[in-house]
Amino acid sequence: MPPDEFERVWDDKGSKAYSDGSIWRPIPPSGYVAMGLVASRGYDRPSRNSVRCVRADLVIASYINELIWNNKRSPAKLDFSAWSISPPGAAAGEVYLSPGTFVGAASYTKPSMHIAAYSLRMQIPLHTAYPPPAPALSGDRQPAPFEKAVVSNISKLAWFTVKDPNLSALEQLRTSPTYRLERLDKYVLVGFGHNKSSLNQSFKWTATRGQNGSSLKTLTHTTGIEIGTEWGFNVWGASGKVSAKLSGGFTHTQTSSEGWTTSTAFEINATVPAHKAVAVYLVQSDYKLLRENGTQVATDISYTDGDNVYWSEYPPARECEVTCKPLPAPGS
Repeated sequence: MPPDEFERVWDDKGSKAYSDGSIWRPIPPSGYVAMGLVASRGYDRPSRNSVRCVRADLVIASYINELIWNNKRSPAKLDFSAWSISPPGAAAGEVYLSPGTFVGAASYTKPSMHIAAYSLRMQIPLHTAYPPPAPALSGDRQPAPFEKAVVSNISKLAWFTVKDPNLSALEQLRTSPTYRLERLDKYVLVGFGHNKSSLNQSFKWTATRGQNGSSLKTLTHTTGIEIGTEWGFNVWGASGKVSAKLSGGFTHTQTSSEGWTTSTAFEINATVPAHKAVAVYLVQSDYKLLRENGTQVATDISYTDGDNVYWSEYPPARECEVTCKPLPAPGS
C-alpha cells in the first residue's frame, strides 16, 4: 500500500555537495507501517509509488541497532544520522527479517525507542505427515534394531535463513529460494526380553535421550541453522538481518531444548510375565537439509526422544510393566 504522505526528516542544504539530497519518512495509511526512511535525490517530495507500506500484522517491533552514516563532516545546516534495524529473537515457528531498511534522526545521537522500527514477520511453513507405524512383535524372537524411517515433518526455510556453503546469496535466490528441512522418524530397539520361565522376570536396559554426536555443531557451522534454539545472522552483507526459530513440535523442544546440547542416560525397567516376550523402543528423528533440486546441504543430525517409550508384547495382551528412571551424571 502506498504511503498517504511523506514527512521531511533532513536535507543537505548548505552542504555544498555536487548534488542535492533529502531524507523522508513515509506516513502509512491506517493498519499499515513504514519499514524505514526514504532517501531522495533533490529536495522534492518522493512519489507515493516509490515505496510500499506493509500491513501491521506482517511486521514485528524491532531494535535500532548500529550507526550506518552521519554527516558530521558536512557543512550542511541540519545534522543527521542513519541507523540499521535489528529484529528481536524469533518466536518458535517464525522468521523475522530486517531487509536492509533504516531509521534516522536530525541529530548524531542514537534515536530512542519512540522512533518505530520494524522487521518483516513470517511463519515457517510446516507440513506434518503421518508418523511411522508402531512396531508389533509377531513372535518371541528379537526384532531388527531399526524400523523403517518415515518422513513425518517438513519445515520449509526461505533461502535467506540458510547459509549455503556452495552457493552465493544470489545463486540461492535463483536456484533454491526455499530449502526443505526434513524430519525422518523411526523406531529404534532399546531392549528385548524373553521370559521363558513360569514366574515374572525383570529386565533392565540403558538408553540415551537427546542429540547424538557432534553433527549439530557441524550443521550450525556449515549452514548457520540451530535446531533447538533461535538462530540469526546478517544477510546481503551487513544491511539485512534475520532471526529464525523452528517450532517446538518439529524439534522436540516443547518443554526444553536441553537435549540438543546435552545427551542424558536413563534406565528402562520391564517386568515381564511368564512365557512372554517384550521389545522396547524409542523414536529417533533424523534431520536432513535439502535444496529445491534435492541435493543435500549438510550432514544428517539425529535426536532420540526419551520422553516417550513404546513397547510391544508377544503374545500381544498388555501385561508388562515398563518404567524409566534417570541415571546419575558421570562423576556425580
